[in-house]
Amino acid sequence: MFKVVEILQRLGGLKNNILVQEFTCERDNLVIRGTEYRPRGKGLPIAIVSHGFMASQNTVRHYAVKFAELGYVSYCFEFCGGCILKGKSEL
Repeated sequence: MFKVVEILQRLGGLKNNILVQEFTCERDNLVIRGTEYRPRGKGLPIAIVSHGFMASQNTVRHYAVKFAELGYVSYCFEFCGGCILKGKSEL
């Protein structure tokens, strides 16, 4: 399942009625990048999942997917300057 989510995350897509898409937030020359997992429906609760120090959203992606399977719109993201991956959020 992890590989399928990775592919959908890159392309944007639908898996088990969960829309997977990348997002960015910008403010004061800072950019936060992340992934949204949105099940079908309106007025859904939200779960924001963050990674630990010197990690990335890949380390917590399975939690965001599980929240989406449980009916939450969930987000995981890269902290500004706190990611170990190439293409990290900017500081």
